[in-house]
Amino acid sequence: MKQFDISRFGALMKWHLMSNRRQILNIFFALTIGFFAMMLFFTQVLDFQVLDDGPSTVRLYQMRLEMSMMTGLFCIFICVLVSAARMFRNMKSTSQRITFLMLPASNFEKWLVRFLHATLFTFLLACLALVAADVVRMLIAPLWDKPFMSGVALLLKDRNRVEVPVDSYKAFVFLFMMGSTLLISHATYILGGALFRKSPFVLTTLVMFVLSVLVGQVLHDSQLMNEITLFDYNMQTGLYVSPWVWIAGTVNYLLALLFYWLSYKLFCRMQVINNKWLNL
Repeated sequence: MKQFDISRFGALMKWHLMSNRRQILNIFFALTIGFFAMMLFFTQVLDFQVLDDGPSTVRLYQMRLEMSMMTGLFCIFICVLVSAARMFRNMKSTSQRITFLMLPASNFEKWLVRFLHATLFTFLLACLALVAADVVRMLIAPLWDKPFMSGVALLLKDRNRVEVPVDSYKAFVFLFMMGSTLLISHATYILGGALFRKSPFVLTTLVMFVLSVLVGQVLHDSQLMNEITLFDYNMQTGLYVSPWVWIAGTVNYLLALLFYWLSYKLFCRMQVINNKWLNL
């Protein structure tokens, strides 16, 4: 059997979405309600009166709405990490494992379907839920004498307010380090989801916390961070970036690829009857 066939993969993806449509709808409505409650908290619970009922009041409401949208983006990132850790939640029971493992598709196609579901699909679903919650809030805002404005529109309009470096070199350094951090975080939870059977998000977070403490303690005891200047800025020479920054970022990218590959290999080793805690 070929490892990847586009027609077979399309049929598998269609079957996967149809068989999980109720779960997808439940997650969408739960996220929408959660985002809507968060927006009400920022725009209603945190509401306070000012002396001027004119432009300043509208501006305060706009600021609180922007805060709710930024919090929503952070929540979307957390949702993607939780979904990554629960990548193989469709194989919790014996019958679910038999059904999924016996599908007429290659292991790579099965893994890719779950990977896309836990990553891209979850991200799009959470974004749609945020937009839906914003639309509902916007429609009922006049009932509470609040301005009729869209949080999504404010977020897109003020996207340039994010403090991204101006010149191309600074922007590249920023995107390089941010991308490596996000990718290694996601890959770690993907690997944790493939390794742990029970509470994968909690266990993966615990392992990451312990490793972070140990690495931080080693760096502190070795006084290495005191001897290395990672960043420096001079008006004449511009931004200095230590080679260690590029090394650390490159290592993160390579580790992320390794974690994705290990996740796939662990999936290939999954059996109908596995260890109680580990998928080994």
